[in-house]
Order: sequence, then structure tokens, then C-alpha cells
Amino acid sequence: MSYLCPPAILYIILSIISIIFIVITCKFPIIYHLINILVIILWTWLLNYICSIGYSVISWILVLLPIFFIILCIIFGLIALKEMTPEQLNEILVDLNK
Repeated sequence: MSYLCPPAILYIILSIISIIFIVITCKFPIIYHLINILVIILWTWLLNYICSIGYSVISWILVLLPIFFIILCIIFGLIALKEMTPEQLNEILVDLNK
């Protein structure tokens, strides 16, 4: 793995950031982190392989599509929150704290 294509590099960077965030904020068992690292390595290899056979556009889509969907979910969630009354928001918060 002497050379990684740009989509694989972006995926590695985002994955490292997420692992650091998960380690700092969540208390998962060590096996969870090991499995997560294994999946990151395999997915990076797959992205790089897809690039190496000439389908770098597919590799970019595989990296960016989940990010696009997360942004859409956040936008629609914020729109839904804006439409709620304070009483509805309070009810949701009470339910979450149970």
C-alpha cells in the first residue's frame, strides 16, 4: 500500500477523526475498536482497488454519498425541529431522558 488514491486518503482521514472522537467520547470495549480498525483497513483497500482498476469516480461516490446523506438528514431534522412547538420539543427531551 505504497500509494493511496485520493478517495482512500479522504476516507482514512475521516476514519481517523471518527476513531479519535469515539475513543474520547464513548466507552466501548477494545474489541469494538479493533473491529472498527479492521473494517477501515478493508474499506480503504477496496476503495484503492476500485481506483486502481480505473473506476475512481465510483470510489469517490462510495466515499461521498454517505456524507451527502448525513448532511441531508441533518437539514431535514433541523427543518422538522423548526416546525415543532416548544411543548413538542420538551416532550421529546423528556422521553429521551427516561
